[in-house]
Amino acid sequence: ATKGNSPSAVVVFSVGEAKILHADLTEEKAALGASLKTGDKVSTKQKSKVDIQFADGSAIRISENSVIDFDALSINSHGNSDTRLALVSGKVFAKVNKASKEDQFSVVTPTAIAGVRGTSFIVDRSKSDKAVVKVLDGTVAVAPRVVVLEGLSDEEIAKDEDLKKIQQTGCFFRDCFGKKTGFRIKSG
Repeated sequence: ATKGNSPSAVVVFSVGEAKILHADLTEEKAALGASLKTGDKVSTKQKSKVDIQFADGSAIRISENSVIDFDALSINSHGNSDTRLALVSGKVFAKVNKASKEDQFSVVTPTAIAGVRGTSFIVDRSKSDKAVVKVLDGTVAVAPRVVVLEGLSDEEIAKDEDLKKIQQTGCFFRDCFGKKTGFRIKSG
């Protein structure tokens, strides 16, 4: 990890045409040894892929024709890591090294959040707007995204009965039943 609360991630393998767009809008080739921080974005073209390793030893492989945002790469004062990636398009394979259950590692798509409880999984958005999560090893908790709750604290949600109900059920009021949640889980 680098200084204090901003650990970086490093490109450990790269093939084909892939680039990093940094948060400060500078751009560089996603070459071996290039480092990524919160706010950076990686994009891959056809027949390219990039492997990235995180400070905690976790790694991801970004497949061809993919775009992924590094929304959070942080370590809190207790030494727990929080890694949050947004899969804009394409496919990512994650192999996660969670030293403690307080460590967070999640991949977010517009329709779902995959939070890691185990070790290996794939999130694929290359075919449609739905995210397909394939669990290879361990456990991944997938939940529909409820945008209205994002960024609110548990205290703020607890004060509002409607928000509390959404948080508990993961759905909006009466449209809970029979609605498509926007993702599927495939195991194995």
